[in-house]
Amino acid sequence: EPDAIRRIANQSHYPTKNDNRKYVYKTIDKFPRAEFGLPIGYKFKDENTRYPADRHADPAKTSLEGMEGGRLASPLILRPLACGDQQYVGVAIVLEGNSLAEFPEKLVLKEGTNIVSSSLESKLGSHEAISISKNHKTLKENPNILQAFLDTL
Repeated sequence: EPDAIRRIANQSHYPTKNDNRKYVYKTIDKFPRAEFGLPIGYKFKDENTRYPADRHADPAKTSLEGMEGGRLASPLILRPLACGDQQYVGVAIVLEGNSLAEFPEKLVLKEGTNIVSSSLESKLGSHEAISISKNHKTLKENPNILQAFLDTL
């Protein structure tokens, strides 16, 4: 997602000769973590506060939200459950009826109140999930990000 924001904001943060980071993996312009709730705030380490449009610096503080703003609570609930004898187990529940699929609007990327990009999506296609699973092993080629998370528990 950070590299997608860099590309959308046209601030690619090109590696310099002193920068040993290598951008060799494929990114997509989708935001699957939105399935965990909105808004999501992104703060970049190498943001240029003096010259925010510097193409060689990271973008300014950015947020992903619905077109109308507001908050979408996460459909995922994680809780410890007391079972007696001071024994506890973890419980994970995904609520129905509180998903991004029921969100009537597309997602937008904002810097402050300015919209950087609109009509963004969160859902991964199966080919996209396979593509990014090479660098995100926990996804295990599953396009359903919530199910992929539950599978890691």
